[in-house]
Amino acid sequence: MAQAGASKASIHRIVVDDTDAQINYDPNQWFPSDINQLNPLGNLGPVWNNTIQRTSVDGATFTFPFNGTAIDVLGTIQVTTLPDGTTDPSWVCLVDEIQITNGTNPKFQFPENNWILCQQETLLPGAHKLTVHVRSKGQPFYLDSIIYTPMPEVNTDGAVLEYLAGDPAIKYGKGWQFYTVENTQNITQTKGSQVEFDFRGTTFLLTGYIPQELPHNATTATYTLDSSPPSTLTLSGLPPNGTTTLFNMPILSLSGLAPQDHKLIMTYQGDTSHTPLVVKNFYAANFTPPAVDPPVSKSSSGAGPGSTGQDNSATSHSSSSPAGAIAGGVVGGVVVLAILAFLFFWLRRRKRRNQEDTPAPARGTADPFGIETAEVGGAGGGAARSVATGATYGGTGTSAGAATGAAAVAFPHGSSPSPPSSSSGAAAPHPPLTPLRAVNPTSHSHSDSGSNSHTSPTQSSSPSDLAAATTLQPQRRTKAQEAGLAGPQRRVVVQRHQDSGVRYNSTPSLLVGETEVVDLPPDYSRD
Repeated sequence: MAQAGASKASIHRIVVDDTDAQINYDPNQWFPSDINQLNPLGNLGPVWNNTIQRTSVDGATFTFPFNGTAIDVLGTIQVTTLPDGTTDPSWVCLVDEIQITNGTNPKFQFPENNWILCQQETLLPGAHKLTVHVRSKGQPFYLDSIIYTPMPEVNTDGAVLEYLAGDPAIKYGKGWQFYTVENTQNITQTKGSQVEFDFRGTTFLLTGYIPQELPHNATTATYTLDSSPPSTLTLSGLPPNGTTTLFNMPILSLSGLAPQDHKLIMTYQGDTSHTPLVVKNFYAANFTPPAVDPPVSKSSSGAGPGSTGQDNSATSHSSSSPAGAIAGGVVGGVVVLAILAFLFFWLRRRKRRNQEDTPAPARGTADPFGIETAEVGGAGGGAARSVATGATYGGTGTSAGAATGAAAVAFPHGSSPSPPSSSSGAAAPHPPLTPLRAVNPTSHSHSDSGSNSHTSPTQSSSPSDLAAATTLQPQRRTKAQEAGLAGPQRRVVVQRHQDSGVRYNSTPSLLVGETEVVDLPPDYSRD
């Protein structure tokens, strides 16, 4: 089948019945009318949907909001001419308070159904409001339906949509032709000719005209809906003596259909000696299915070579919902992030544990020899370094100044100690170290690195004070060392070797008297 003619309706018009709740009637002014008195009128067909509203109240009004680009108001016209030449009833049509035309001919003297009472073929896209004011001196005004062209974003769920004869939803077989000059009626008189209607909805109505210039003899046609068996309908034609063409005549009407897509195929059973099958418009109560993700189908795992299992798998993959892929991607991303986070914290914890297991240079520990370094002049010049002890052997106690001096050598090998706190709590810079002489037990004072206070000669530090003042751990002494402590006092000078040789201290004050020189190897960096 092929499409006959080009469609001029890319967007289907919406038909609004007079009983629709979107139409706002003035209360106690509009009433249903008896269709049995109106259907036989004229030749433009019966009233739409077998319902119509009427009013004889002067000043009666109704309004209708819509979102579209064109609008028509249809009803039954049945006017009378008054002695003053005016017609009764009369009406004014407004869109957004701007008057539009009163349809085809508001003064037409013959009663007709499906008459255009108001019309505006072009409107700015957007929301509008239709208002109709009725003036009546007793003759009724009839409203049957409103047809408008909606905006693309308008929700058409449940709306009755109009499909013209050239719509792509209609596919014609062989033997069809446009009969009228306006190409609004497509007819066939070829036996077996078919036409297919594709639509979505719960109702279906096909309308057409019955031309008086073609044979009037009645005939039949068959139709099938989806996979149902064929059904037969009668094409009545015109009375033998009929001279008037009938328009907008119902040809096939179906209701109570399943809310889904449908395919209806009609087959003409007549010939050139019978009334034709005519297609003008068809109408369907549209149904928009809810947006529900279809279940993901799985191909059979037992499909072997030559089976359709692979094709089914491809089909199910292409028809599966994108929501499943999105959900899978989200879950996979969360899993990857969780793994990365676990690795990050595990590596961080492992690094911290390794740092704890690796011994670092002890901050605040004293030189193993309990000495304080001092820059002195010597054979090596300013670069030579000498070390003098801050303690005196042979005594039973250690002065507070000696303890402070020992604590000052807390960062050997060039480490920078933290400055001691001053009395105000602020960090005070460490004063430059000066050459130290041997401490005499009878000294009146000893200046430490951060205080100018004096210590009484009789004041001595207890072992606990000494332990608090220095981080040196008590070492086990040999008997010879213990015997030496009881002997006479001796001055000890520690000589640090530099580079590949030794630089003897040139400070005379450190070399006079009974002096014991202790040689130390040079300091080397960690590298």
